[in-house]
Amino acid sequence: MALHTGAAVVPGYAVWDERIRKYILRFEPPVELMRTGDMERDVLENTKKFTKVIEGIVRKYPEQWVWVHVAVEHQAEGRAIALRFPVR
Repeated sequence: MALHTGAAVVPGYAVWDERIRKYILRFEPPVELMRTGDMERDVLENTKKFTKVIEGIVRKYPEQWVWVHVAVEHQAEGRAIALRFPVR
């Protein structure tokens, strides 16, 4: 979306501070986007940049990170859906 609009991508997240028993909002510097004109390449390279920022945040606060993955299963009869939320 940022590639299409020119919007800045500013990573932000909340960190729980046990001492004051509140969440603190933190922001990282804007991610400098690659804009070569090759949309497929730009999306791939910018996704790598975003992933690196997220990895850095998780490494900084590993005790506050929870991985949630939604697995959707379809049953042929009746199209019932089962959702699973494994947490690691």
